[in-house]
Amino acid sequence: MNGLLAAIFWTSTVVSPQGSIVDSFSVRPADEFRGWSYSALEYQKEFVGIETQFDIGHDFSNGPLQRITSMSLTDDLGAWLGHGFYNEIGISEKYSLGFTFLPGVYHQADEVDLGGWIMFRSGVQLNYQVLDNFYLAISYDHRSSGDIWTFNPGLETWQIKFRTYI
Repeated sequence: MNGLLAAIFWTSTVVSPQGSIVDSFSVRPADEFRGWSYSALEYQKEFVGIETQFDIGHDFSNGPLQRITSMSLTDDLGAWLGHGFYNEIGISEKYSLGFTFLPGVYHQADEVDLGGWIMFRSGVQLNYQVLDNFYLAISYDHRSSGDIWTFNPGLETWQIKFRTYI
């Protein structure tokens, strides 16, 4: 999965019907949100634990790319903190696809060895609008060093996400 989700994210920024980064990367307002997720961790195709994650969708975007800050903690105290972009493409009145790309830092603690402390996290999610400002999503993401270090096994998460707009 190394690189594929990041490539999908950057492709979504060009083909987005809500506006492409090719047209403009200017700063504009965005709807601020908070998100929480519960994840199953997959390492080398084996379940290795759970993770909770908290997302802050900021009140501005660069072109179609909303700024997002995210932090997560595993049951083995592995921690990750990142800041990057979220891009959402509507597919129907209630459903949308979300794409993320977040560079960040990783603290291993008793968690699996990912080869280094700089980690890029990219993902895709299917969002469903439950209420006016409340969304439920299923998500898959991958984090790795992007081959900065020789050892780069990566870590996947399968998530259920809850998001509310402020």
